[in-house]
Amino acid sequence: MFTFTLIPISIEVTLVVIIFITLFSWEFCLLQLFAIIVYIIATYILTERRAKLFKAMTMADQNYNQKATDSLLNFETVKYFNAEAHEEERFEKALIAYKIENVKVSKSLVSLNVAQSFVISVGLLAILLLASYYTDIGIFSIGTFVMFNQYNMQVYTQLGFLGSIWRWIRQSMVDVE
Repeated sequence: MFTFTLIPISIEVTLVVIIFITLFSWEFCLLQLFAIIVYIIATYILTERRAKLFKAMTMADQNYNQKATDSLLNFETVKYFNAEAHEEERFEKALIAYKIENVKVSKSLVSLNVAQSFVISVGLLAILLLASYYTDIGIFSIGTFVMFNQYNMQVYTQLGFLGSIWRWIRQSMVDVE
């Protein structure tokens, strides 16, 4: 993952920032760096929050699986003491707790994706508004504007991969715990 994904993404984003500095105005580089930093901060904060929720969901999953396994392994004892209703109630409570935690994790993923998309959209909007202004006053040609847009889309596509990789790494660390 590190060799074939993180290193090429880092190199590509660095090269695009260098291209922005050399070919375009410093305002574009500044806007691009600001958008990247905000994206990374938002991804980090929401992923850490999501990791806590995922940990709680994993604990609830273990709890309800333990209840099911315990009931099935000791079915003779449960039957002997006529405790089917008690075991069913314990399992239902554990399953409901797991479902609640699962919904929280799903909602946190949606909020993470919405926040990332929002940052990308606002960053792209700001940069393209500035580029369209430069096109209007004659500094950029239409071709330069299209090329500039393509460079931006390339950076934001790579940021999306970077966010997914961080989410996978963080979720794997929670699984290991």
